[in-house]
Amino acid sequence: MTDPGVLELQGLFENIPAILISAGPSLDKNIHLLHEVANSAVLVAVDAAVKPLLARGIEPHFVLSVDPQTHNGAHFDDVRLERTRMVLEASVYPKTMRQFAGRRFVASLEGSFYQFLMQYVEEKGQLKGWGSVATLAFDFARKLGCDPIIFLGQDLSFTGGRTYCDNITYQPAWLRDLSNENDLIGRRRELPA
Repeated sequence: MTDPGVLELQGLFENIPAILISAGPSLDKNIHLLHEVANSAVLVAVDAAVKPLLARGIEPHFVLSVDPQTHNGAHFDDVRLERTRMVLEASVYPKTMRQFAGRRFVASLEGSFYQFLMQYVEEKGQLKGWGSVATLAFDFARKLGCDPIIFLGQDLSFTGGRTYCDNITYQPAWLRDLSNENDLIGRRRELPA
C-alpha cells in the first residue's frame, strides 16, 4: 500500500479541539452546531456519519473506515468528498478505497492481521481500540495531538428507541427490521403463558 501512514499526522493538531462524530441518534439533535465550529476544531467522523453530515452541508476533515464488511462500503455510495482525508486499515472493504478519490492515510489496528504484514512494509502507524470505529477515532484524535476531544453522536444507548441518526446507509433496512421486530413482539404477547 503506497498511501502514507497516520505517523505523518502525529502531533500536527497539538492543542486544537477535535470533535469525534458518530452516527448515534443524538447527532440529529446537535449536528447543526458543527457549522459553528468547523473552522476552529478538527472534525473526525466515523464512516457511518458521512452521509448524515453531507446531508446537512458539513464535510469532516477526516473520516475513519476500517471495516472489511460489504455493507460498510455503502457508506461511500454516491458520496463526493472534496476536502476530507480518509484514515483506513488495509483490510477495509475494497469498494471503499475505490470510491474514495481523496487523500488517504493508512493505519494498522492493534491485534489485526495487518500487524503480520508490517514486517514486509514500512511502518504506517497504529491505532488502538476495537469494537467500534469510534474508539479508533478517539485514538486517532489523541495521536493528532487534539485537546480537548469532544464526542458527538456517540450515544452508547438506544436513544429514543433508535440505533442511528437520520440519513445513514442502514436506515431503510433498520426501519424494516424494526417493523418486523415489533410484529414479532406483538405475536409473542399473544402466545399463551
